[in-house]
Amino acid sequence: MGDRSNGDNGDHRWENVANRLRSEIINGQRRPGSQLPPSTVLARDHRVSRQTIQTAVDRLRTEGLISTRSGIGWFVANSAAVQLLRSSVHWSDRHGRPAGELSNGWRPQVELRTHLVAASDRVAADLGVSVGTQLCLRERRIVNHGHVLQLGHTFLPREITRGSTEMETAAPLPDRGTYAWLRGAGHHLVGFTEKVSATLATADEAERLGLPARRPPVVVRITRIAHGARRRLEVDYLIACANQLQLVYELPGHSGSPPP
Repeated sequence: MGDRSNGDNGDHRWENVANRLRSEIINGQRRPGSQLPPSTVLARDHRVSRQTIQTAVDRLRTEGLISTRSGIGWFVANSAAVQLLRSSVHWSDRHGRPAGELSNGWRPQVELRTHLVAASDRVAADLGVSVGTQLCLRERRIVNHGHVLQLGHTFLPREITRGSTEMETAAPLPDRGTYAWLRGAGHHLVGFTEKVSATLATADEAERLGLPARRPPVVVRITRIAHGARRRLEVDYLIACANQLQLVYELPGHSGSPPP
């Protein structure tokens, strides 16, 4: 009974299992937040090995359909795609919505750490500073029900943040983001440069996203640079699974204002 494969051989039995489970989730047969049966039960029901079930579940985890709760089991993910609003008005929605939220209206849980670091070659080039310049790094994870949706690293020159408890501690910025803080500190934002690409995650990135490194997911990489009147003020690097991110652009037409 069942197969004796390693779950990744030429017949791709794990793909058949993944397709069935995916269909059940998308069609609503398995509700968000519901727990999947143990691997022994799924293996019996699908007549495959437990390793094949594990491989199928790993694939659905990379797609954001299944999450794992340590010591408990597998669950149908509650998360929807995160929407990042790209607006021409201070890079936030003019009606007051946050720059990032889930498409179902859920506000993200942010885990934040701050460090003082020396500028690497890449960061120095993006910020227009010398290699080794002291920077303030705000490192964050966006999490939903224990599932990591995004990784972000924001770098600002230390000469800008020095003396700011708000920026150099792990306390979240109340009701505003980095750009609002910069404006409040007297810096005039004159524009932004954003670069977007999609590649396979590295093994380290897959691990930090809580995904199997042996089948790295496609991730969206965003590099965003904030330009001041005389210098670059901030660079932000964001990584998210491609299927869990929506970039929503609200840009002005000839009238000079974004859509309502």
